[in-house]
Amino acid sequence: MISKISWIFCLCFLPALSLYGQDFQDVSSSDPYYSAVNALRAQKITDGCSASPPIYCPNSVISRGQMAVFIVRGIFWSILGDPENFTYTSTPYFSDVPVTHPFFKYIQKLRDLNITSGCTAFTFCTDYDISWGALTVFAVRSWEYRMNGVVTNSFATSGANYFPTDVPPNHAWYPYVTKAMDLGVIKAGCLAQPTSTYCIDTGILRGPAAFFIAGGSMGLVGSSKGISPTLTEINLSAVPIDMYYSLNGSGSTPIVDGCPTSITVRQCFQQLLSTGTDNW
Repeated sequence: MISKISWIFCLCFLPALSLYGQDFQDVSSSDPYYSAVNALRAQKITDGCSASPPIYCPNSVISRGQMAVFIVRGIFWSILGDPENFTYTSTPYFSDVPVTHPFFKYIQKLRDLNITSGCTAFTFCTDYDISWGALTVFAVRSWEYRMNGVVTNSFATSGANYFPTDVPPNHAWYPYVTKAMDLGVIKAGCLAQPTSTYCIDTGILRGPAAFFIAGGSMGLVGSSKGISPTLTEINLSAVPIDMYYSLNGSGSTPIVDGCPTSITVRQCFQQLLSTGTDNW
């Protein structure tokens, strides 16, 4: 199994997400992943690791199976506003994920989308810890699917060498780690190593993993300008921009500047966030 170490994260995440409140007793407003975890809770991406008491277990390692659930729910919340609104191949891809497995439909969909091919040709390794590196790959592939409707593993990066210690340019996962940094899904590696180290092979905890799900799968990445849409704005997933003017204003003064009227509020929201434009 992959070892656990301490970590630190710095992400310019959406300030408004803290308005969801402290849903989990073990995640306080002083935790760096507070907003990300509560975004997952609010949008029904996770119910935590316990209902009574309601806790998230931020210091537990996340498994590949749990990751599959979070990522698929995040993607379809982002696209359709409903984390459970998707179909999937009914014939099992992996011998260790039968149709009776509680994570079956999520792992099937992850494979359908070409976000994973498993840990071997015929197994998914559902209960294995997932590393920083592997989750980064899945998060960037999730981003690519949301943006383009297909995963090609072919995308431009800045070419920056953010983590030369363990993610040099010749590393197989270098493009994904670099893209995640370029997009602002992540801002740093781990604390227990020098700042030039990403801890690519280390098991990631549920706390920092929330950043990858919220940023890569859900598209909730902000900028240093602090874009702060309200809860109502986040939840208006399928309202056209022109109707949104009528709902929130006089109809003559745009509430959102910089988006065509042919796209939905959610699409405009994600477009502004991805470009770092502060037009709210």
